[in-house]
Formats: sequence, structure tokens, C-alpha cells
Amino acid sequence: MPETIRSPDYEPQAAVRTVGSGGQISFQNRRVRCPQAVIGKRVALRATDCDGIFDLCYRRHVLAQVDLRQNIIRPVHHVPEHPSALTPV
Repeated sequence: MPETIRSPDYEPQAAVRTVGSGGQISFQNRRVRCPQAVIGKRVALRATDCDGIFDLCYRRHVLAQVDLRQNIIRPVHHVPEHPSALTPV
């Protein structure tokens, strides 16, 4: 087992930011609030099919959607239907 978890590698087209101690990142001249769980971690903003809407991601998990058109952040409430390998059955 590794002593530390390696930083995530994101695709080149993603906008990668490190979440500050206040739980925010800067993206296209805007402040974006992030969950406290990712403070100090690198997150990615990935463009979606809708213009001006980006997925805020940590590794492969979508944490929220950032809508630059309306200046709002929508948390993601859905949970994958496939249980994790660590989930007891």
C-alpha cells in the first residue's frame, strides 16, 4: 500500500485548479466554491455539451456543475447505481 495517494492526472483539455484553504478556486475570472473534502487537492473543470456549463470533478467523480451563464453552482445529487467494491452487500 502506498504511503501517499498520488495526485490525479487529468486530460489536457481540462482546466485544472488547486482548491485553496478557503475552499475556492478561480475559473474564468470567477470564484467557485468547492466541497471542503477537496481543500488542497487538484480538481478539474471539464466542458459539457452545453455552452458555459462545466463539470467540477475530482478524479473521475463529478462534484458539481458550474454554470457560467447564470453564475451558479449546482451540486450533483445522483449516486451511481453500481455499488463500490468497498460497499458491504
